[in-house]
Amino acid sequence: DPLCCLREAGCWQQETPTSCGPLPSPSPGRYERELRPLLQPRGRYVTLNGTGFDFVAGVLKRVTGWDVQRRNFELFIGRQSGKDLATLAGLVDQGKVRPVVASVLPLDQESVTKGFDLLKSRRATGKIVFELDKE
Repeated sequence: DPLCCLREAGCWQQETPTSCGPLPSPSPGRYERELRPLLQPRGRYVTLNGTGFDFVAGVLKRVTGWDVQRRNFELFIGRQSGKDLATLAGLVDQGKVRPVVASVLPLDQESVTKGFDLLKSRRATGKIVFELDKE
């Protein structure tokens, strides 16, 4: 839940959030409009998703250093590597990182539909896992 995450990270302007439920809209623009007022005055809005302009501006900033994004906005663009994946796998093997699993479902049409409905509801806390037959 993005609102509770902001509170726990100390980014709230107020003591308690007005709501700890997920926001109803899948539109990134609506998330930003609703969450920006909750940020500290110098807080940054960081997203993993955005508009086409956000992606072009993010690449432009990375390549040239020229920031054309709106004020206090950052699009997170990760760089994946085999070395990073190996490091994460090692942390999982050591029990230092544990993925949060919202639901484990069998891999069949009904469960896949149920899983995607849960994903689209934005109410899943953790990963939705489809389990293959153990034959």
